[in-house]
Amino acid sequence: LDGLFVCFDEIKLILRTLEKQLTLNKARNRASGILVLAPSGCGKSSLIKYLKNIYPDKETETNSLKRLVDFAIPAPVTVQGMRESLLHAQGDPLWNYGDAKEQKLRSHEHLKSCDTKILAIDNFHDIPEHRGVKGIKEVGNWVRDICETPFGGVILALGTEEAAGGRDSNKQLRRRIQTVLRISPFSIANKEAAVRTIKCFDEIFKQLPLAEPCNLTSKAIL
Repeated sequence: LDGLFVCFDEIKLILRTLEKQLTLNKARNRASGILVLAPSGCGKSSLIKYLKNIYPDKETETNSLKRLVDFAIPAPVTVQGMRESLLHAQGDPLWNYGDAKEQKLRSHEHLKSCDTKILAIDNFHDIPEHRGVKGIKEVGNWVRDICETPFGGVILALGTEEAAGGRDSNKQLRRRIQTVLRISPFSIANKEAAVRTIKCFDEIFKQLPLAEPCNLTSKAIL
């Protein structure tokens, strides 16, 4: 079960949106952002793990390609912390050395030279939680600078519903992260929710080496 990942409808929408934005961004040589909102435990980290299989690291004769770079919002949330967290995730051995300008140039160069497609930032909700108005503005400017870097990728910001407040409070973030998608929790609170849950169970059971079908996916239970 540990390696099992089910692409239910909301995940498929995220994957289609990613592919569409990557194609567009490559053509215009600029980045854009997608905000994925989901309650804790709904699969944000699993989504990043799955995307790593789609966009794996690759060694070439001249370079190490890192097509998906991921890190979590650091604590405390500062622009310097964001820069250093990004450099560390990129594998830069000197991630905590250099002044702000040098670190910025290095991180941006890594994005281009390592053929990075997706920059995934987890726990995006920690920005409004730990920072005031000034801090949110500074982080918004940091995201703006990443989006204006000609690496043609997508910034995938993931967090709980509170992350939407951080994005909406800063016009720089709203402009660069315009697409908002959600992953809803599964439930059987009503018939519509139960059908969705059964559909997901059905996909899980199809991928498991079971000796016989499981009755949990029978619509008769509704």
